[in-house]
Formats: sequence, C-alpha cells, structure tokens
Amino acid sequence: MKEDFKKITFVGTANLGANYGPHLNSGKFPEGEIVRLLGTIAEDPRVYLDTADSYPNSQELIGKFAPNKLNSKIKTKITIRKGDELKSIVKMVQQSLTTVKQDHFYSVLVHNSEELEDRNLVEIFSGLNLCVQKGLTAHIGMSCYESKTIVKMKNLFSSLDHFQIQENIISQENFDNMELNKVANSKSKIFVRSIFLQGLLLMNTNELPEYIYSETLKFKNFENFCNQMGISKFKCCIEYAKSIPWSSGIVAGIRNINEYEELVKEVYSSKSILEFPKFYLNKPYSDPRNWKKS
Repeated sequence: MKEDFKKITFVGTANLGANYGPHLNSGKFPEGEIVRLLGTIAEDPRVYLDTADSYPNSQELIGKFAPNKLNSKIKTKITIRKGDELKSIVKMVQQSLTTVKQDHFYSVLVHNSEELEDRNLVEIFSGLNLCVQKGLTAHIGMSCYESKTIVKMKNLFSSLDHFQIQENIISQENFDNMELNKVANSKSKIFVRSIFLQGLLLMNTNELPEYIYSETLKFKNFENFCNQMGISKFKCCIEYAKSIPWSSGIVAGIRNINEYEELVKEVYSSKSILEFPKFYLNKPYSDPRNWKKS
C-alpha cells in the first residue's frame, strides 16, 4: 500500500525501565530487546524517541544501549521546580544529555506545564531559548493536558514551537479544535500522546480497573465498533490519531519489539476509516490525573 501518513512517530519510553499503565501492569520492555529497538529507531527517519527526566531508568538505558546513536532523534521532557531559573534550566538539559549520552536533543519540553502559574516564566523560557542557542536542542515547548495551555503559552512565548497533548478516540476532546489548528499553522508542531489512554483502550472491557467502571459502557461501545469494522483496537486508536488535522505526529508506548513493528506498520499504512463515532467518555475520566488508582 502507498503510505499516506508522513508525520513523525515517537516511541514512548516510560516502560523501558519501569512498569507503566493501569495498575502498572504494562510490563517493562524486555532489556534484551532494547538494543534492537534503539538501533532500529536510529535507522528509521520516520521514528523518534520520547522520554523524560521523570521516567525511571529510561534515559539511563538509552545512554547504555545507544550512546551517540540518537542525536536529533530524542524528545525529552523536563520537570520544572520552584526556584528554577535560567542557569538551572540549562544545567537540567545538559544533565539529561549526559545521561542519554547524546550531543543534542531533537526537542525539549516542559513536562509539568499546568503547574507553572507560580513559577518565573520569563526565566524558564529564557533558559530554554539559551539551550537552543547553545545547540543543546533544536526545538523547545511544552507537554500539556489542556489545549488552552498550549494557546496561552504560544501567545506569551512565540519561540515555543513544539507541543504535545493527549487525544484519543474515546475522548475526542480536541479533534476539531480551531485554536490548535492556528498554532499548528504558525510553524509549530503539536504531537498527540495517550492515544491508547495509557493502555485502557486496549484492555478487555471485563478487566477494566475499578476507577473506570462507571464508564464501562463507553469502552464496550468502542469495542463493538472495532468488531463491526473488523479491525483491532490497536489499529483503530492509531487510525483516529492519524486523522487529527492539527497533529504533526503521535507518541505511543509499546511493550516489546513485536508491538514496535506492529505500531510502525499500522502508522504508515493507508488510512482505512474515514469517520469515527462519538463515544463521549466523561471529562474527568479522560484525564489520568483524575484516576484514583488502587
């Protein structure tokens, strides 16, 4: 099939060194397969890595198994603390580069963007701009939960040109968001994360965690749609993410090398679904910060 999706795919690395997902049951990526994974990504111009200083052992494993092989292929996220200023921001990025054993990042994003109201924003973003000037990263931006945060920060700091936000088929909060379209048309890139809702969308509906029970019917409706279309939940989630008009690519976690190969295959195959029904997942449940995990 002819490829019709020319955007970037980021492989999430939250589970390279730790369990991740509902009840932390996703399973760590097998260490014996990490060398192959990182080597394959290094050779594929369509695929990048997404990591963060808060992902346990993720950056250390990248540095251990792919030193100097992933320059300009890694998007990392940094956590801003109270009192951080220009010098500490630069030092934070330099430390992350030392850990992943690369010379420069593709992009550096602020991880805790919704917590910045009481921080010195001018100092923080001056530090990020200095990272660009020093050649530590090509792009800077923010990882957000709310579209309004992206719009606000882009208006305040025009040099921010990379963002990411969660969006998935069961929530569909921002598919037709005109403000995000404007940002995407201003020479900025917005990447879609949580396309599987931290794995909940791939689970058997009879095994959903207790904190999501009240929304079980929405998940069953999604499951029924996939069955009617004759496609897997995995593929359906990707098809939806590929259709988002303002997106420049997706971020997706995988548990092993087989899932990586399936991800790349599905992302770069021709689209097969033109319209998606609304499943209307209630707002509190579409945001993992509201989940009361047991």
